[in-house]
Amino acid sequence: PEAALQDYNKAVECMPKSFGAYMCRGLLYRNTGKYQEAAADFGQAIGCTDQAYPAYLARAFTYGLMQNYSAAVEDYSQAIALEGQRAEAYNGRGVAYEKQQKYTEAIQDFNKAIELAPDASLVYANRAGTYRSMQKYDEAIADFSKVLAQEPEAAQIYAERGVTYRMVKRYQDAKNDFDKAVGLQANNPEFYNGRAIAELDLGDTKTAEADFTKAISLNA
Repeated sequence: PEAALQDYNKAVECMPKSFGAYMCRGLLYRNTGKYQEAAADFGQAIGCTDQAYPAYLARAFTYGLMQNYSAAVEDYSQAIALEGQRAEAYNGRGVAYEKQQKYTEAIQDFNKAIELAPDASLVYANRAGTYRSMQKYDEAIADFSKVLAQEPEAAQIYAERGVTYRMVKRYQDAKNDFDKAVGLQANNPEFYNGRAIAELDLGDTKTAEADFTKAISLNA
C-alpha cells in the first residue's frame, strides 16, 4: 500500500484535476482505514467532473464507515439526483436511514432498489432487518426467506430468520433455522447460542446446555 500511495501522490501532483487519481487514492485510503483522507479525496474527485456519481457513492459509503449517516444520506441523494435508476444508491441510502432509525424512509428506499433490481438478495436482507426493527416480523421472515431462496447456504440469514421466528414464538422453526446455520458454519459460537436459546424455549434444557458449552469452547 505504501508504494501505491506514493504512486497516487505523484499522479495527483502531476494531474491535480484527475478524477481517476483522486478516486484511486481515495479507495486506497479507505481500504487502509484512513476514512477522513478517503472522504477528502472523493470530494476532490467530485470537483473534477460533472459525472461524479461514483465519487458521491464512494464518499457516501465512507461516511457510513465513519458513522456519519446524515452525511451519507446527503451524498447518496446527490448520487440519485445524477443517476436515479441505480439500485445500489437507493440501497445505500436505505441503510443510512436505517442506522438513524428512520425506518419508513429506509423501507421506501429498499422498495425502490428492489423495483430496480428484483434479484438483489442484499437489499431483501437489509429490508428484512428494518422490518424486524419496526416489529413487522412476518414481513421480515418473508424477506429473509427470499434471500435464502437465492442463497440457500447463507448461514447468517438462517440465524437472522431464526431470531425473528423466536420473536413470534415459532420456537421449533427457530431451532430448525439454527440447525441449518450450525450445519453450514459449525465454528460460529453465535449460532450455538441462538440454538441453545431456542432449545430452552422448547423445554430441552439438556441439549441447550450442550450448545451453550460448545459456544463457550469456541469463544475460548
